[in-house]
Amino acid sequence: MKKQAVLIISGKLLECSFPLDALDELRRCVEDELASRGVMTTRCVVTLGSMRHIAAQIFLGAGFETVPADDEDVQTALAMFSAVYSENPPDEIVFALGLNAEPVNLTRSLAGRVELTSLRFPGVNDAAPSSRPFQQSICQTLDVRELFKNHGCDWDAHESAPWDVWSDRIDMLLSGAFEPKPIVAAQPPAPAAPEPEVVPPPEPRVAVTYEEAMRRENVAKFTELAPEWNQAILDYLAGRDHRCSAIEVAEALDGRFPGLCNFSMKYRDEFRQLLCESLYLFVEDRGVMFLYDKEHPAVKPDPDALTRLDVGSQAEREEQDYSNQTNYAIPPSLTFSEISARAGLSRDYCEALAKRKEDPENSPFFETINDDFAAKGRALGCDLWLERSPLAHDARVLRELADGYDLLERSTSFFDLVAQNAAELPLELVVRASRLVATSQCLLKTILRDVGIPLGVDGPQREAFSLLRYFLESFDLRRPLNHMRRDEFVRLDDRAGFLDECEATREEVVGRVEFNKARKKAWEKLEYYVESLKESRPENALNYWARIVETTTELCDRFDEPYSSVRLRDLLMGLVDLTPEEVETTDAFCCVVQAIDEYVENEQAQAANAFQPDVGPAEPSEAILAVRKRFAGSKLVFIGGTPQDHFRKRLERAFQVEVEWSHFDHGDSLERFGAYLRDPDVKLFVVYIPWCSHKHSEELVALIKEFNKDYVRQKKGTNPEVIALSICDQLSLLDNAARADRSDRAL
Repeated sequence: MKKQAVLIISGKLLECSFPLDALDELRRCVEDELASRGVMTTRCVVTLGSMRHIAAQIFLGAGFETVPADDEDVQTALAMFSAVYSENPPDEIVFALGLNAEPVNLTRSLAGRVELTSLRFPGVNDAAPSSRPFQQSICQTLDVRELFKNHGCDWDAHESAPWDVWSDRIDMLLSGAFEPKPIVAAQPPAPAAPEPEVVPPPEPRVAVTYEEAMRRENVAKFTELAPEWNQAILDYLAGRDHRCSAIEVAEALDGRFPGLCNFSMKYRDEFRQLLCESLYLFVEDRGVMFLYDKEHPAVKPDPDALTRLDVGSQAEREEQDYSNQTNYAIPPSLTFSEISARAGLSRDYCEALAKRKEDPENSPFFETINDDFAAKGRALGCDLWLERSPLAHDARVLRELADGYDLLERSTSFFDLVAQNAAELPLELVVRASRLVATSQCLLKTILRDVGIPLGVDGPQREAFSLLRYFLESFDLRRPLNHMRRDEFVRLDDRAGFLDECEATREEVVGRVEFNKARKKAWEKLEYYVESLKESRPENALNYWARIVETTTELCDRFDEPYSSVRLRDLLMGLVDLTPEEVETTDAFCCVVQAIDEYVENEQAQAANAFQPDVGPAEPSEAILAVRKRFAGSKLVFIGGTPQDHFRKRLERAFQVEVEWSHFDHGDSLERFGAYLRDPDVKLFVVYIPWCSHKHSEELVALIKEFNKDYVRQKKGTNPEVIALSICDQLSLLDNAARADRSDRAL
């Protein structure tokens, strides 16, 4: 069968300079290119947002299907997923996304299931070359300009314009009144006249102040030692994922290089200039400085990451001056569990200070409390800001702060599990857990504001804000962001209810994660048993068959895997026909077998209809006529599987009988067949072996014999012709019919 492909492009391409009148040529060139490789293009799809819906007529006229979208890149990704996981997936997907979009995670998830070809448009992807991870995750790239050239077209012969220009010309384009402008070769710019050299006046001599003299002395001192402390910084970052706050690094090295901490904080520009080529300094909008190791691209802050689908990828990009960029979220260096530990330490510190305020005589000295918690804070990398002004607040304020930190600690304690398994958890559960963290962070921020503490000094709530925001934007979750504005303040009336919700959410998350782990393990077991069965000796086959039946039943009954699961079908198709009758099956396994049989039969029927002309209904065969002669007008009881109306009607038309379909569960008593056995109109029982328990079917056959009813054990095939042959063979109908014909002729 010829390979098939689909073309899926994003409407975001129209945001750049794009020749909207070249769509016919674009589709034809792609189809011709694929046809040259023996691939047939079956669909051409474009995703269009509401702002560009008027372009749908142009795309439809060029042979494209249009799909409405809120976010055109995301809808394109969903269309690719839908195509790959459809009943008839294509062999190749040719796709194109918006400006600089490199969906590395998406393409990696589809690798091995479909061949992926990226369309590269001039002016859209020219800002930077394709990254190495993206090139490795796709099969090939087609440059549209070269594609047009190879197929006798000229991309530049069409007018290119962004969408805001096309929207004004759309009526002209639809009516055919628009004509592309002729291409005029660009003239080289005239050489600019040389500017007269300006000689600056001599600077007046200024007396050097004491502060300036100290600055110069410090700069000279650390310039001389720069190679040593640069190497020490690189060594320190190597043990902390190659990134860390500048103050933490400087404090850690201050013992070896006295004054380095003060120098890095006080003389920031000089410190940045003295950093070696492998290091750079990034300053957040709240003034916090971070040091990064350039040789490790995984830690580079990427300001465009959240606008693309490759969040978290390690795409190599040109070096940028991050010191001047302040308004984007960088991948935080902390985890939610670390934030939870820091919030718990701040809670314990506030409670200890509150006890000290309430009962100073029976409490340790402040210095003892402070030293103890300072050591714990250093171990966690946490700045206990209260230690700088511990006596400025009374016990009530400290208790309020302790409650706020407690809520933050509880809501973040299990969120690492959510973040690591977000793709496999229900969306509503992820949203619920995110709202708990967002609410607790805003509650703590509200308490800090109410008691007059500057918001910039607190670590855990700012870290929770940064990390949760980064997480939500990475997964494109917008619903919990109502609490994620910097100026958002909330209050809590039901603290106990909030804590109960935290505990209930934690239990559900843990339960779901364990459920997913067990489900994954069951799949691994089934795949192992199937591979082992293929390689096993005949004497060991029964054992593996029993394990396959058991694990398939577990996946369906415990983990809600559909009987018609594509994954189950791909794994077991071709094997279920070989199931030994000695193996005791289950209801779930029989339903899976039935789903596979129905799929195979449907595929065969579609193939037959596609390649054979409609010649009308075929004449009934000799076997079907023999079955009609014996059982026409009576009832036939079909036992096994789940009742299917189309199959029932097909048997009734073929045999001219009334079919009673009995779904035979393994736990059912044989007494339920008493009504059929006592019914004089019931003449025949057909026991379909693959769809019912072997043990119970044998017991049922013995019972049918006692009532002198005809029965047939059908081992394979649901086509009426196949069933008729089994009936004739097991009941010797054709021999009897032949003898009757000879007797009639003799008379």
